[in-house]
Amino acid sequence: MSIEEEIEIVEKMKKRNNSEAEYADGMLSVLRMVAEGKTPAEIKAYVNNTLKCLECD
Repeated sequence: MSIEEEIEIVEKMKKRNNSEAEYADGMLSVLRMVAEGKTPAEIKAYVNNTLKCLECD
């Protein structure tokens, strides 16, 4: 499945107010980073930062 197809699926989930849409969107963000050639350290930093932000909410 291509990233474009994944984006479409996540958008459909958001429109349907699917409870898993936020999780899927986060996973899509990581997939984009991999596709852009980000290093594992950059991806880990992004994920850790995101988790810290979620803890503050």
